[in-house]
Amino acid sequence: MTTKIGGNTYPVRGRLREMGGRWNPAEKVWEVPDSRADEARQLVGSAPRQAIRPQYSPETAREYRVHECGCGRRSGIAWTGTEWVCGNCM
Repeated sequence: MTTKIGGNTYPVRGRLREMGGRWNPAEKVWEVPDSRADEARQLVGSAPRQAIRPQYSPETAREYRVHECGCGRRSGIAWTGTEWVCGNCM
């Protein structure tokens, strides 16, 4: 039998795999053998948290990102601190 483990698993995915775990993409959880479930929970609980930041910095947004509104233009993009906007989005 297996136990489903979710949460902040990305930083420790290699260790979960070494424990015999398998990624379940449909449910977005790791399935580990019941015999290693407690160890896996402890490992995930001690995993380092990653900072959440925008996908691109404002400096590179003009080069790589199109507008969220779907207008498709590459110029005039601005990061408001919470989202990407353009003249059509404002």
